[in-house]
Formats: sequence, C-alpha cells, structure tokens
Amino acid sequence: MLNTLNSLSQELQNPDVDPADPQVQSDIQNAVDVVDTASDDLNASIASLGETQNTMSMLSDAQTDISTSNDELIGSLQDLDYGPASITFTGLEVAMEATLKTYSKVSELNLFSVL
Repeated sequence: MLNTLNSLSQELQNPDVDPADPQVQSDIQNAVDVVDTASDDLNASIASLGETQNTMSMLSDAQTDISTSNDELIGSLQDLDYGPASITFTGLEVAMEATLKTYSKVSELNLFSVL
C-alpha cells in the first residue's frame, strides 16, 4: 500500500503530468482501491482482535468464578462437622435403600399376580 502511494506521489509531483490523463486517473483509482482494501483488512483485524479479547475476558471471568467456587467448597469442607454430616448421610442412604426396595417390589407387580 505504501509503495503504491509513494509511486503515485512521485508521479503527481512531476510538473509534466496531466491530471486529466486517463493513465493518471487509473493510477489514482488504483491507489484509492489499495487504500480501501488495506482499510478493510485493518478493520477485519481489529474486529478479530476484539472478538479474541472478548473471549479472553469471558474465560477470565469463568476462571474467577471457578476459583471462587473452589474456595467456597474448600471452606465448607474445612468447616464440616463430621458427626451430623455422617448422621445425615446415613439417613439419606437408608432412604435410598428403601426407595430401591420399593421400586423392585413395584416392578414385580403385574395384572396376573393380582388376580
């Protein structure tokens, strides 16, 4: 792009060049097209960098959330009173076993066993 603009600048600085000459007009249009293309490429790069930056921000926020959750989990494990937790666990275990036994009994039922 800069080479194209430099060539056009040198061409236009020549006092013998007629700005109305179709070749000069073509060179000017070519330079404008090159600048437009470079501008589009630059805008695409900026958009890509913005997208990458947003992704990095989201990942950073997610990492912060995970770290906070881990800290809370570690705190709750350190503060756990194992006596009541063991009793609660045993109660839930008994309830689960009762549910499984009930399910097995219900699954054995059919219309013919009732008659």
